[in-house]
Amino acid sequence: MLGLASARAGARIDEMPDAFLRRIEALVEQVQSDLRGTVLRLNPADAAALGPLIGRSEMLSEARILAREDLNRGDVDLSIGGLRIVDALPLRPEPTPPEATPEAAPEAAPDEGPTA
Repeated sequence: MLGLASARAGARIDEMPDAFLRRIEALVEQVQSDLRGTVLRLNPADAAALGPLIGRSEMLSEARILAREDLNRGDVDLSIGGLRIVDALPLRPEPTPPEATPEAAPEAAPDEGPTA
């Protein structure tokens, strides 16, 4: 079935290549339009480091940059149109101070029961 549909589409393209070209151009315009709505989420330190460079980037100069505390250094969370790409490691939990762990608590003397 797909082979037949593909053959028909190919025949239509052969008959009217200009219409197919306009369809491709419309798709390219849509992608370019979506690029204007790019949202780039970065760790605050990374956003500060890249800030001056992003304005000079042909692809990201119009992007909205959001600093996100929940992202590690080097993480990238990118939205373009309806597409979202996340290149991130999960946040590592903060180390627990030794005094907060049960192992660090002083040991209680064993309960020897009532004395007579």
